[in-house]
Amino acid sequence: MDSQELEKRLDAQDKAIASIGHDIHRIKQFFLWTIIGSVVTFVVPLIAAAVIVPIVVRKYLDSFGGIL
Repeated sequence: MDSQELEKRLDAQDKAIASIGHDIHRIKQFFLWTIIGSVVTFVVPLIAAAVIVPIVVRKYLDSFGGIL
């Protein structure tokens, strides 16, 4: 194997490694936004329900006045 062929192979590997690094960065970003989306669609409504349900139940029970 001569040095020119070795040089070409090393350059090709460098390009491949750079491409893989870029792809890994994009995958990390995808997972980050997936986690953020999951938190927004699950945790935020859960917290809102924990705040809103007691208020609604209190108003509902107050509507009965002295009956209960």
